[in-house]
Amino acid sequence: MSREAVFLAERAISVNNVQMAYGAAKVLKGVSLAIDKGEVLAIIGPSGSGKSTLLRMLIGLSKPTGGSIFINGRQVDSFSEKEWNRLRKSMGMVFQYSALFDSMTVGDNVAFGLRQHTDKTNEEILSIVEKTLETIGLAGYSGYMPGQLSGGMKKRVSLARAIATTPEILLYDEPTAGLDPVVADVINNLMLETKKRMKVTSVLVTHDMYSAFMVADRIAMIHEGLIIAEGTPAEILKCEHEIVKTFIHKAMPPGGIINEQ
Repeated sequence: MSREAVFLAERAISVNNVQMAYGAAKVLKGVSLAIDKGEVLAIIGPSGSGKSTLLRMLIGLSKPTGGSIFINGRQVDSFSEKEWNRLRKSMGMVFQYSALFDSMTVGDNVAFGLRQHTDKTNEEILSIVEKTLETIGLAGYSGYMPGQLSGGMKKRVSLARAIATTPEILLYDEPTAGLDPVVADVINNLMLETKKRMKVTSVLVTHDMYSAFMVADRIAMIHEGLIIAEGTPAEILKCEHEIVKTFIHKAMPPGGIINEQ
């Protein structure tokens, strides 16, 4: 293993020269990233640039056609489904469209991972569900059905389901997509509170610059399957790369960016 690969393997998440192709179409052309434990990395970029493909690889829903991926020091890109299922017990994911089970109550949705992957008693699970719903501002909604909730409330339940198992790694796929600015701000604040309270390693894929600059410790921009800029929010904001400048300017929310840490 090269010195660079050893370095990457020591991080919470590391991606080393990862490639992904569907036939002749190359989605990722050699992406390398490293994320420390407790760090939040936002991945930004235009639609079709490979952001969601990379996120799917980090939870084992897609396999790279080249390169390597390490999670907590273990090379996972050649994992079997059984090995991925074990690893996923320490991971949580907030899907773009919430992906709640429509036939289950809010409480059962939040409890799903606890019932599937832990040996906790029903009383313990119900206690965790109620505490988690209270954390996201939905105390008393355990008996509701997803169809009775607004889009923003569904996103909050999706977050509750992801954090109920106290994951080591949390993945967000466009968590504020389709929400109005007020509701999106609620989600951003919940992500920020989760970051501070749980210190969980997180990857946030987003088009929302307000969200990226508010929540992330570092930001990486992917364009046409390659990372073209990476740094702290302040460094990205000052980046002179023309594509980065144009993208951030066009995606900038009214009033600009409030966090340039």
